[in-house]
Amino acid sequence: MTGSDQSLRLPDLPTHAHRPGQGTAPDMAPLHAAKALLPDAEAIDWAALNQLVPFDYGLRLYEARYFWEAHEVWEPVWLAASPNSAPRCFLAGVIQLANAALKLSLVQPKAARRLIALSCQHVDEARARGACGPRYDAQTLEALAAAARGWSTLIEAQERASDGPLGEAAAVALVDARPRLLV
Repeated sequence: MTGSDQSLRLPDLPTHAHRPGQGTAPDMAPLHAAKALLPDAEAIDWAALNQLVPFDYGLRLYEARYFWEAHEVWEPVWLAASPNSAPRCFLAGVIQLANAALKLSLVQPKAARRLIALSCQHVDEARARGACGPRYDAQTLEALAAAARGWSTLIEAQERASDGPLGEAAAVALVDARPRLLV
């Protein structure tokens, strides 16, 4: 998963993806297990981020369409990152990207596009702050922001092309077109 042996230590996926407002409660046990692996060390920098099980677990959740859960696991990592640092900006960007995918899965395309724009701002800021580390170098961050902008454009085009509100099948297909975070 990441080139390290951390993927062997990732908790299992939750039993189901939580969808707010859909009558399901989140399966918190694996999320708590992942968050418990966040060290109590000093602020997180790029080197530390690249070694954190909770960060990798959030990537796994995002890729497996557990968007609410990814946000839930990444938030304490974001809080532990140094204020105004590149990792904190990057984490804010991926959290907003997960939120956008969640909103789109709930057939809320306008909210998704707004969150994608916020995500791009954060990722661009992370790139501008430099020293992004080996997994998320400046070129990778630039490509991620470009992919997110392209995703937003695709969502907007699908909204315009549909007669009336975006349907659930179209939203699911658009969620599948989301930018990938695993590098």
